[in-house]
Amino acid sequence: MEKYEYLLQLNSANLDTYKLIFRAKGIKLPQNSERLTQAEQTLLKEGLLFYEQKLPRVNSHIRFGLRYLHDADFSEFLCKYIRPLLIKGVPSVI
Repeated sequence: MEKYEYLLQLNSANLDTYKLIFRAKGIKLPQNSERLTQAEQTLLKEGLLFYEQKLPRVNSHIRFGLRYLHDADFSEFLCKYIRPLLIKGVPSVI
């Protein structure tokens, strides 16, 4: 686990490192159109919020959440991701 944390510090934008971290924590990430259980989704969201506080300058944890979260948690992460881009006027979002 410490090795994955170190990798995350070196390259916090690498989504594969997030996958390794959450698999090490026992969260089985779904394949294709499968969904996480509510318990797994709660653990994943808590972990991503931890990395949001730990790495505030990157948005890779939010992008990771957009891949695996659903329902209200997905909406929350979508707002976190899209709002700064809309405010900034990023052409690919508008």
